[in-house]
Amino acid sequence: MKFKQLCFILQTQSPDTILEGMPLIYWVLKKPECIALLLNNGANPNICCHVHEDLSATPLYLVSHGLRVSKRMSKRNLVQEILEWWGAESTRYSDFYIVDIAARNEILL
Repeated sequence: MKFKQLCFILQTQSPDTILEGMPLIYWVLKKPECIALLLNNGANPNICCHVHEDLSATPLYLVSHGLRVSKRMSKRNLVQEILEWWGAESTRYSDFYIVDIAARNEILL
């Protein structure tokens, strides 16, 4: 996604908008200027990206583990620094299971 295209989208959409199943921030993880624009406009640096059926992670996790990065190391490092500056965490959500205990208790009663 190009910078101008992102600017146009942000005129009418939230910075956390989902585009083709992924948040905008996912689509620009290779472009530091676009990451900065989204975060300056209020994007969630820890938004969940459902990359694969068994992998959901934060943008920082994707960058720091080389799953979605620029070929240029300088851009990769800059994206990582920008995300960290905005308080991003490197989290892989697929390592956790969610159990709805309340629903389970209702069935047993």
